[in-house]
Amino acid sequence: MLNFLRDSLKTGTWPKLILAAVGIGLVAYLGAYWSSDNRQAGGGNWAALVNGTEISIRQFQVTAKTIDQNYRQLLGDSYDQFKPQLQLGSRAIQQLIERELILQDAGRLGLTVDEDELVTKIREAATDPATGQFMGRERYVQLVSRNIPGGVEAFERDLRNEIVVAKWS
Repeated sequence: MLNFLRDSLKTGTWPKLILAAVGIGLVAYLGAYWSSDNRQAGGGNWAALVNGTEISIRQFQVTAKTIDQNYRQLLGDSYDQFKPQLQLGSRAIQQLIERELILQDAGRLGLTVDEDELVTKIREAATDPATGQFMGRERYVQLVSRNIPGGVEAFERDLRNEIVVAKWS
């Protein structure tokens, strides 16, 4: 059989054309796969997709780090022994997916956050522990911009989501 193929490739043009077409098709397929922004394995800027809403890799990393820090504090010196069993990545992505499903359901139910609720939550979050007073708008913007990825807008969006989740519960 192999001898027949070798002989056909040496003398015939049809096998060469078929082989060339298969090669071109393979290159086109792989090129389209590797350049696609919508592929799910090994690409994209999201860790999960929940009903069309992306959960970013950054959100996943921040959540996983927070869960990791909580377990480190809780378990102390035993942390390294239990870490493999904790499945931090699975816990983080599950927590983010559940939160997104709650936010989507809350949106469907019409749960919203008014400005007074948001201002109250901001004042709670931006109270100076030493004085018990709101730190002021300038200091608030400065601290949030320096410490929160996405700045004030992202911080306040997260606060709104936190309030909505609390209302939904």
